[in-house]
Amino acid sequence: MSPSRRPTTSELTDDRFLADFRSMSAHGATAAGGVHREAGTAADTANRHWFHGLLEGYGATVAYDDIGNQFGLWELVPGQPYVLLGSHLDSQPYGGRFDGAYGVLCGAHACARLAAGVRSGELDAPRHNVAVVNWFNEEGSRFKPSMMGSSVFTGKSTAADMLAVTDADGVTVREQTKEFVHERCRTDPAFRQKTLHALQESGIDGWRPVHTGRGSFAITNEEE
Repeated sequence: MSPSRRPTTSELTDDRFLADFRSMSAHGATAAGGVHREAGTAADTANRHWFHGLLEGYGATVAYDDIGNQFGLWELVPGQPYVLLGSHLDSQPYGGRFDGAYGVLCGAHACARLAAGVRSGELDAPRHNVAVVNWFNEEGSRFKPSMMGSSVFTGKSTAADMLAVTDADGVTVREQTKEFVHERCRTDPAFRQKTLHALQESGIDGWRPVHTGRGSFAITNEEE
């Protein structure tokens, strides 16, 4: 497909999703059928570059924040906030290929299908824009703590503190994110505060639902 031509709804099929998932799962693939793709490793970096290209090919604007969270943005209603879908693409050592990755890729396909439907006139314009996110270092097996990217995004941690974290070999997060953050795609520092309407994450973890009185969350509870 030409990079300048966005896919139509008829092209964004379930078979295409499965083909994309197979391509994604090749990065860090293990003999047992899982993936070994810890945050910032060569396998994770290659996967992030692959996902960047997929997002652009599906009509998204790709952006990165200071901690290395990767966003695909589809602006369908200019000036309106975004509904954010996604999860993480990093894995535990020799982990499963579905955990996190499923949520990111299905979020990207859902956004792309919606955008294609709106462009073709098959769907009415939505009330909000849509976006997908790949959180940096959610698993925390290489850099501690876990949920690093999402904690910076929500304001629980600061980018400065997390960028200074080192792995067991003394490599800092700051050094590692230079390998995959495209400087020309940096987000506006106020992106979180001014443009996010809601967040939804689909996961295959087998965890029980978590409820909180501080906000509304859409939760899936699926088993691997």
